[in-house]
Order: sequence, then structure tokens, then C-alpha cells
Amino acid sequence: MSQPPPDAQRHAPHEAFSSVGVIGGGAWGTALASLVASNGVDTLLWVRETEVAQSVAELRENKMFLPGVTLPAALRATTDLAETASRDALIFVAPVQFARPTLAGL
Repeated sequence: MSQPPPDAQRHAPHEAFSSVGVIGGGAWGTALASLVASNGVDTLLWVRETEVAQSVAELRENKMFLPGVTLPAALRATTDLAETASRDALIFVAPVQFARPTLAGL
């Protein structure tokens, strides 16, 4: 296999985005948001439930959907869809039964 030239600039994939929004705060969305945030990316998780946003803020855990997993400091949760939509990149993981109204809200 050929090697890139020594002077070639190589960037980690997350360096392309300074902020990411994850739409859908269930177990899968929270896990993805945690992974992105653990790589140093400012990450905002959109959730429908106020208690989930509070749990993430106060306990660093999504007690409702992903209990027992400590979330990184770079991860915040919000119920404000517009704030989440303003991020550099979006990951959409809302359950299918909520997809249409959530996308309409964007």
C-alpha cells in the first residue's frame, strides 16, 4: 500500500465540525452524542423530555434512557430544536413514529 506524503495534512474526522447536534435523546441518540462529545466536539443533544435534559445537566447521565452511563462534559442536552439545528452537523436518530413532526419542526 502506498503511504501519504510526509507533509500531507491529516485531520481527524471530527475536526471538520466544531459543533454537532444529535436529534433524538433515547439510548441510541445519547450513546452517539456521548461518543461525539468524548472526541472533544461541542455536542448538543435534543430531547423531547424536560426531565432528560435536566438529568444530563445535573447528573451527567440520561437516567430515563441510558442509566448508569456517565456523559462527557462536552455534551449538553436541550429541548430547544432550533438551538440544536444551528449546529455545524446534525445526526438524526429520533424514533420513526416521531420523525415526521420532528423534521417538520426543523
